[in-house]
Amino acid sequence: MNQEKLLTITTTILVGWIIFIIAWERIAPYRKGLPFFREGFWIDLVWYTIIQSFFLKILIFDYIIAPIQHSLDWTSLQFVKNWPVFGQVMFFLVTHDLYIYLSPLPTLQ
Repeated sequence: MNQEKLLTITTTILVGWIIFIIAWERIAPYRKGLPFFREGFWIDLVWYTIIQSFFLKILIFDYIIAPIQHSLDWTSLQFVKNWPVFGQVMFFLVTHDLYIYLSPLPTLQ
């Protein structure tokens, strides 16, 4: 699959997932009565988006997994490798959002 098509598919899935999560949060909120753009919204967005998603990706994949992968052959553990792109992206989104939801890190209230 070429990169442009892959980018289109993953972006469409991500935008759809964002809309789904926002709708779900509005229908069945984690904490009732909070406005969407509540106090601390932008700090939380930066914390989860930049620090947890971007920085931890670099730390985990580039500095932990890549060196280990050079030493060990764990290609048999890549169980999502043969899944369709849609399935891989949905697996990542669900597990990533579950990780954030269950994260013990405090948010600004």
